[in-house]
Amino acid sequence: MASALFIFPIDLISMGAFGRILERAGFLPGDISYQFYAFDGKMFRIRNLLSFSVSDDDFRGWLVPVPSKKDQQIAVAALFSERTLPDACIVFCGGNAGDLGHRLHTLQKFRALFSQSALISSGYHWEHTYYFDFITFDYRGFGLSHGSPSEKNAYQDLRLCIRSYLEHRYQYTLSNNTAPKIFLYGHSLGASVALDLAADKKSPLFASILGLILDGAPASIFRALDSKTWAAPSTLLSPLDPFPNFKKIPRIQCPVWFCHGLRDPICPITNGLRLHDAAPKHLRSFEPAFWSENASHGDLIDAIDFASRFRRFLYAVLGPIRPPSTFSYMMPATADDAHHNKYSCISKEEEEDLHHDNNNLRSW
Repeated sequence: MASALFIFPIDLISMGAFGRILERAGFLPGDISYQFYAFDGKMFRIRNLLSFSVSDDDFRGWLVPVPSKKDQQIAVAALFSERTLPDACIVFCGGNAGDLGHRLHTLQKFRALFSQSALISSGYHWEHTYYFDFITFDYRGFGLSHGSPSEKNAYQDLRLCIRSYLEHRYQYTLSNNTAPKIFLYGHSLGASVALDLAADKKSPLFASILGLILDGAPASIFRALDSKTWAAPSTLLSPLDPFPNFKKIPRIQCPVWFCHGLRDPICPITNGLRLHDAAPKHLRSFEPAFWSENASHGDLIDAIDFASRFRRFLYAVLGPIRPPSTFSYMMPATADDAHHNKYSCISKEEEEDLHHDNNNLRSW
């Protein structure tokens, strides 16, 4: 009996160490693919070293110290709206591989979805649209971010990214409740990071989360690998399963949009379906889930109809009429800017489709 009592805590310690090894094994930092240069006193310009992505002068980057870790920092990149008064910020949480050099390519695609030509070709009124900032960041151990990646660190890195963005852009503090609203877009493992914040009611940032987009999200790490047999990882190692998203999704209190590729070999569609069914029904009703027949794991943004569905979700949450600004210290730069605050940003064809959703806006 004594030997059993002695072995039991040792086993718990071993399981904990094994769980941390499994958790960190999911992160795959590679070579740094970007540079920060030309510091202007607040932010850097960013040079992308990847051949497939053209450097963009509009990008800005900065380094955020990690509290209580003197030798650690995370790198943040932003693509600011052309307006001084963006309606919301879309925060992109990337997967378990690649760094800001790859993320910049995604932000460029996001910006293109809301370009004048894209909106006009889709039937929108350009002068009546919403404006967004786009930001992303490197997990610790990736790119110029120092430290070691882990599940806990990834959650903290997202919070540090958003806080630093709000401080840079809006002089935001915890006592200032006029911060802009945030949409969290999580891809693959990044969906786990985004979901954790959206479900964390204790976070000071919780009230700022306006919507959640889950792209190729795993129900958990082991469930993404699940072989659907009695020996499945999620069955044998359930207590050690990192990123247990299926347990967190019922706790969210913001609208959520699910998108997943039916040909996804890394995180099968069963994961997206499980999360979708576990999410509060009224929060997933703003825009139906997008299950793309032609998409795989990392190419959903290029799928047919993704752009229109993505915009519909954002506009359904924000509402058809652009709300007046609540930022007393951020006045419209021109009378034209002020004029934009009054008009619908949706196309005539989509106004009727969204009408029934508007009755439920803010009910959450």
